[in-house]
Amino acid sequence: MIDVVTNNGDIEFIIIHLSRNTERAKHVDSLKVSLPLSTEVLDATDSANLSAEALNCYQLRQVKPYYPFVLNKGEIACFISHRRAWQRIVDKQLKGAFVCEDDIVINPAQLQSSVALVQQQNFTVVRFPDITRRPKKAIETVASSSDKTIAMQRTAAIGLGMQLTYVSREAAEQLLAVTEVFDRPIDTYLQLISVHQVDILTCNGVKVEDISSILGGSEVGAKKKNTFLTKVSKEILRPIYKWQVQRATDRYLENKKRII
Repeated sequence: MIDVVTNNGDIEFIIIHLSRNTERAKHVDSLKVSLPLSTEVLDATDSANLSAEALNCYQLRQVKPYYPFVLNKGEIACFISHRRAWQRIVDKQLKGAFVCEDDIVINPAQLQSSVALVQQQNFTVVRFPDITRRPKKAIETVASSSDKTIAMQRTAAIGLGMQLTYVSREAAEQLLAVTEVFDRPIDTYLQLISVHQVDILTCNGVKVEDISSILGGSEVGAKKKNTFLTKVSKEILRPIYKWQVQRATDRYLENKKRII
């Protein structure tokens, strides 16, 4: 049984797409056809042409735990592009929007059920992770589709990746307010629930696949060649940072339970 989507205009899809990337244009057209709601294609911020104002949005060591790595221009542009999508949600006074990147494919039947579920609930943020990423341990199922194949879950940790994310207007306003200046990639920032205090759920049961490698690769992933020492440094710093984030998250959730 597939839950019915009501196309009432309160929720839309926003596809972030760099207009000069003509290799992806056909895929964006086919992606639009597969989506069950009205869709806007938002021109992504171009990492090859970042303004001084855009570059100033990125500043090191803004919030703890401090992010130990320096962002490349693709990561900066990606963050700004998602902020622009959040701003569109606010400006259009939507209940929320599914913000998706232009290099994904989604199972249409599963997507339709999840969209219907979002329409029925007041979720703030819901992540739809790429199927190749290891799923995070669920600590609570908040809601599920009528046939129980789609579940919105609260997880012990927030995963990485921004392939598809539902963002409510309330969450968009909150995230815009706290990210006027940022110091880490957007998906890494969303892991900081102790900082932004936005409730983030993860959808289990929808097949979302990143096909950027087929479409010519990801500009966000374009990186400088690392030296041996840089690689070793990252291998040491990455798990330390991950532990710090999880520790801050656990403390925040524990304090929240006490207040409730």
